[in-house]
Amino acid sequence: SSGINAEYGGEEFAEMDKKIKEVAEAKTALERLAYTVKADISKADGIGAWNDGDKEMITTATENAINFLDNIGLETTDAKEIIAQERKLNTMLSQLRMKYTKTKVKKEGEGSVRTEL
Repeated sequence: SSGINAEYGGEEFAEMDKKIKEVAEAKTALERLAYTVKADISKADGIGAWNDGDKEMITTATENAINFLDNIGLETTDAKEIIAQERKLNTMLSQLRMKYTKTKVKKEGEGSVRTEL
């Protein structure tokens, strides 16, 4: 009977370790994105060149992501919550970057089309 308990306990800990690893990886990805965006906001040739409304929107979203990270624990949070926060911030950032890339292309190209990969 002790073998069954040991096996069950091992599986339980393995599942818990897997969950903690998933949360840690998701948290690291969101932290990396949020702090990269936060640093880019102050750069004149990056997000710092965006209009005030867009800068405020991405700044607020970034601060919300950082606050979210500050208030979670590895053992109590589902990785899906963190991944959802990262996708939300990344989607907003991508949409805004596309907007500014299109604006830049129009100014530079006078009708020519430029694609960035």
